[in-house]
Amino acid sequence: MKVIDEVHHIRCPFRRPGYFTGVTAILGDTITLIDTGLASSPKEAIFPYLKNLDRTADEVSHIVLTHTHGDHFEGVPSILKVADAQVYVHELGKPRILDLASRTSFDPSKVETVNHGDVLKLGNHEVEVLHTPGHSVDAICLVDRKLGVCVSGDSIQGFGEERPLLFYSSVAYTNSMQRLSRAPIKILLMGHPFPLSEQGVVRGRNVKAILQESLRAVEHLKEKFVKVLKTCGRPLSINEISRKLPEVREPSIEPVLTELSEDGRVRRLGRGDEVLWLSRSIET
Repeated sequence: MKVIDEVHHIRCPFRRPGYFTGVTAILGDTITLIDTGLASSPKEAIFPYLKNLDRTADEVSHIVLTHTHGDHFEGVPSILKVADAQVYVHELGKPRILDLASRTSFDPSKVETVNHGDVLKLGNHEVEVLHTPGHSVDAICLVDRKLGVCVSGDSIQGFGEERPLLFYSSVAYTNSMQRLSRAPIKILLMGHPFPLSEQGVVRGRNVKAILQESLRAVEHLKEKFVKVLKTCGRPLSINEISRKLPEVREPSIEPVLTELSEDGRVRRLGRGDEVLWLSRSIET
């Protein structure tokens, strides 16, 4: 769908009916893609979308990755087979994209790293890189300040549907939401149909709303873990906590517990594979 001016949001089918990975296309003399979806996404969704606009895949000159999870970057090799494009990724994601290059034989010299505060010239547009870790360590958002458009990938996840899904840090996620709250964003292009963004595009007041909901979601998760540990009254493993909270995605459990231990609300016992978690209120 066309979002504004030369900016388009392409919905690439993902795993279950109605769900998708969002890819952003910025059209100009050449084409910039922000994310590339799954390995199947270019032929299944991206190339047909461009063809409907009378554009061709070999016009892609830049690929910017919001993070290096498979459903956002595995389409890179298929695009590089037909386009002479430069690939940009946060420096913390470089090892994963180079691993993909080695497995699929695309030229690793096509990969260039970016960091927080960098400004990329993409056709007629300039976008600022904001490092927004939480969901992943290498997550970035791209902000076109002139248009007020932010492409967020999976950095913002809202509340509900087992969200947020945190593979890295709940503290970093909270800090990222606060950082984005200060950015001049009028339109948000998201990586999936997260709560409040069923179409993957959020506009106007709903931008602030989904950021606030994302912050509330972290607090909600922390409250759940504290209550489970307190109610149980004994140390629990992550597997036990997961069984007691089936609505919480398991990768999110340790990042949230780590924050709670730093806050002094829970205690970590043991190390390695023998880690247990205990409510501090049980000890007092």
